[in-house]
Amino acid sequence: MEKQAVMMQVQFDDIMAIEIEDYEEKLAPYEGWSRFKKEHWLKSEAIERVVNEMTGEEIKQLLTDSVLNVTLYKSLGEVVKLAIDAFDPYALTYDEPNEYMEISARITDDIDIHMTAEEIAEVIADEFNFTFVPDFTIENCMRPAKKIHYYLNTK
Repeated sequence: MEKQAVMMQVQFDDIMAIEIEDYEEKLAPYEGWSRFKKEHWLKSEAIERVVNEMTGEEIKQLLTDSVLNVTLYKSLGEVVKLAIDAFDPYALTYDEPNEYMEISARITDDIDIHMTAEEIAEVIADEFNFTFVPDFTIENCMRPAKKIHYYLNTK
């Protein structure tokens, strides 16, 4: 049997009712954001809190009742795009899912299979600093770098 590395994105489609106290007040500090982006962020944060407080049995029930969509990614380019989209430091993929397509392609071109996670993070930081505002550090970019590094080292 041949071992192959894949990265997968798991998405649960379910409806969950959550209560958010002081909803409008919590949206107010994010004046520069669109209403959709503010609401998405606030709801995502609230859902994360609810799920983190669930018991094992409640999580099992959520997984059992939800529709589960799994997408597998096998090429380095797909993995880099998925890691960068998840990183999404400017929350741009809410409006445009292919926002990071070009930057992901350039990062893919600059990555070597023998790089460490730190070296990959440096490539990501350099590319984001070139494309956007130069305030990205290697530490800021470690999360997507570790995903990419893990993929490269399990092929």
